[in-house]
Amino acid sequence: MTRLFKILISEKGSAFIEYALWIALFVLVVAVAVSQLADATTNVIKDMIDKISTD
Repeated sequence: MTRLFKILISEKGSAFIEYALWIALFVLVVAVAVSQLADATTNVIKDMIDKISTD
């Protein structure tokens, strides 16, 4: 535990935390984008099925 605390208060620890925050932000943005893309794709496929069914 002391070793982890020493890393976190050092400059290397600060850089580590900064990189971890950037990675977390990137993962969050990708997750939201994938979710939106999945919804849009589902809607397009449903519309195509409806058009095929009515013809």
